[in-house]
Amino acid sequence: MKQKLLILNIALVALLAAGLIELRREIRAAWDRYSIFDEEGAAVAGAFPAPGPAGAVRPADHMPIVERLLFSPDRNPIVEVQAPVVEPVKRPDFPLLVGLMDFGKGPIALMTAEGDAAAKPVSIGEKVGDYVFRAATAERITLEWQGETFNLLHSELTNRPEAKAKAAPVRETRAPAARRPTATTAAAAANASPRQSTAVGGRYNIGRQIREGSFQADPKDPSPAGTVYQGMIKRERRTPFGTQMWWEKQTDTGAPKQ
Repeated sequence: MKQKLLILNIALVALLAAGLIELRREIRAAWDRYSIFDEEGAAVAGAFPAPGPAGAVRPADHMPIVERLLFSPDRNPIVEVQAPVVEPVKRPDFPLLVGLMDFGKGPIALMTAEGDAAAKPVSIGEKVGDYVFRAATAERITLEWQGETFNLLHSELTNRPEAKAKAAPVRETRAPAARRPTATTAAAAANASPRQSTAVGGRYNIGRQIREGSFQADPKDPSPAGTVYQGMIKRERRTPFGTQMWWEKQTDTGAPKQ
């Protein structure tokens, strides 16, 4: 019996010694963990080393993921950007030049666009078809289309057989030479609207109004410049294109009436 108690006591002592040894080891490990702090609780410099620099992200590292994407069979690492197709705007044909005149208030061109039935007078800044008439000289006509300017010779606008076939000649409506106007007709002609398009007629076969206060003169009328008739006076101008004559409403009464 005494021998069994002795063995039990020795085992208890050994167990107690092992526990004391483990407790001492834990205490030393705890002190080692807190040894990085100073007396005020701050971490000692160098206890926690700074992390190293982050590596640069390279697009090539993600290429295997893009190429092996199973959710979209048409996925590929090459992005193709297709620019929208812009169809060029075709410039229309130039208008046909029939004639050019100047009554002292700027040049007036008789032009017709493709498909027009007849030529019409066009002043500076007005449009003929898709073009804007900008200027005129003795040799050239200036046209504008979508901000682009064209200085063209007269021959470039007149020597076009396909355009001449489409353009009809300018025709004037004139009263018969033997018919004389009544007082009512003469008064209406004198007070005509600025947009009058019919011929005045009369003794000198006065044509239609071409601008406010100015009327066409009959080329076959032999009356000289300064002739006064029914409140109108005949004017004359010599230009590089020849002599131009027209009628305009009389403003001075110094010339004798015919």
